[in-house]
Amino acid sequence: MVDLKTQYGNMGSPKFDFLAADRWNKVGALLEGSFFKTNGFPIVAPIERGPIDNNADVDYRNMSAKVEYTPSDRVNAFFRAGYFDEDRNNAKVGELNDTRWTTINGGIRARLGDGSDLQGRVFGDISRAHFNFLAVTNPATTRNLVRLATDQHVPTNAVGTTVAWNKSLNASNVFSAGADWRWIDGESQEGAYSPAVPQVIIPPVTIASVLTVQRFSGGTQQLSGALVQDIFTPFSNLIITLSARVDHWRNYDGHNLETTVSTGKPTANNRPDIPERSDTVVSPRAGAMYHVSDRVSIWGAANSGFRAPTLTELYRQFSVGAVTTRPNDQLGPERLVGGEAGINVAPTHNLTTRLTWFDNRVNDPVLNVTLNATTAQKQNLGQTRIRGVQTDVEYQAGPFWRLSGAYVYDQAKVTDGGVANAALVGKYVPQVPLHHATFQVAYSHPRYATVAFSVQTLSLQYNDDQNVNFIPAPTLAEAGYNSFTGPGLPGYASADLTAMRGVGRNVEVFFGIQNMFNQVSFVQTNPSTTGTPRLFNGGVRVRFSAK
Repeated sequence: MVDLKTQYGNMGSPKFDFLAADRWNKVGALLEGSFFKTNGFPIVAPIERGPIDNNADVDYRNMSAKVEYTPSDRVNAFFRAGYFDEDRNNAKVGELNDTRWTTINGGIRARLGDGSDLQGRVFGDISRAHFNFLAVTNPATTRNLVRLATDQHVPTNAVGTTVAWNKSLNASNVFSAGADWRWIDGESQEGAYSPAVPQVIIPPVTIASVLTVQRFSGGTQQLSGALVQDIFTPFSNLIITLSARVDHWRNYDGHNLETTVSTGKPTANNRPDIPERSDTVVSPRAGAMYHVSDRVSIWGAANSGFRAPTLTELYRQFSVGAVTTRPNDQLGPERLVGGEAGINVAPTHNLTTRLTWFDNRVNDPVLNVTLNATTAQKQNLGQTRIRGVQTDVEYQAGPFWRLSGAYVYDQAKVTDGGVANAALVGKYVPQVPLHHATFQVAYSHPRYATVAFSVQTLSLQYNDDQNVNFIPAPTLAEAGYNSFTGPGLPGYASADLTAMRGVGRNVEVFFGIQNMFNQVSFVQTNPSTTGTPRLFNGGVRVRFSAK
């Protein structure tokens, strides 16, 4: 008989315990989570609000866990998993959205024998979203009649990977290379309801709507790319960056299965096999920075880029306010060509100023194009031009105080509407203000707290491609915009205050006021929709970690 104590007795020795402790010291874990629930606030302007309008609210839960393993100073590996769950009321009786999203990813970083650095990562996402849209049938009067227009489920799955490698070839040259690949599959599973059926009447009298059309629209997309980059310093005061990226986009298995429920037969829009589309583009970039002195540097860059249309733009229909935006399975990718230049000046050790000029042209940009008063569609225009300047100033007033400010002049206009949208030439791109400025003063002391007061201002911006949508005059007057006339969303200023203090290693208490002077801002027309009013928030952040 074997003496178990003799065979296994050394497992309890100090040596074994040391090895086990050493192994666990190389493992780190982090658990994070956030939970938020609010009764919300009304977003339709008071003068236009009706019985069917209520508070926009949200209830979400976000959890993530990360485990790291570092067996040596040359290798680090990690695994992360996350879950997000959100339920929203869109400020209309019975109009609800909910989203469930799960993600996992992991990767490794290693310092190789030749001194180069290699990183790799893989990830997977699963998303399930549900949207319903209630159309207001009398938006110009009392807003007390709504009908169910669409009910939509959107399952989406994605996997992907990235690999990056970089190496210092010599004292003045660093070379990098990388590649990435992503696969996305999604479908909009939608039921459309007839506008001719009885209404839902407020006070609530729910009458069943009739499902008229069943629609399954979606596809699969693969995106792959590779990048090479070289950063070299021919002189001590000159840094040059040269890079190029090649991207390939492929969209396949596209379909729009549309059936009339009453007959069971396909509609005229039924397309079970949308032709496959693909494209490949090379995007080079060159940049340089020259240090004139230890206080002044100048820089410039010539850029190009590529963006493939998303599955939502290709296949998913959605509604905002009274406008329904249709997808477009014929969309092509956007391409950007542009440049920028700037100067950094530090007159003193605690003052930094920056001035940047930019000029970009986007060919075949994807925009919402108005078809009629209640319908828009995603379309490729010919070209947009985005140009302007940005200035930044930062002043460190002693060890604890910091003042900063920024201003952006950003002119984004359509320069070529294409054959079908020539009338859009000269129009401003929606939701892009011409002027945007921010200012912040912050106090941060490790023994006491971090407190920041900030102000941001935005100028007029348009809500539609034709630059004609407007906020009615009575609504503007009620909100205090008596001097504003014409189309668009009036500019506004908003101030925020935040404060936080650490309590121990893993606990932080915080407090904040958003829009502290309760400035009314408009973010959408038809109906006139307002932004966040004065909002107080506070709480405790707790981080759980072990290593």
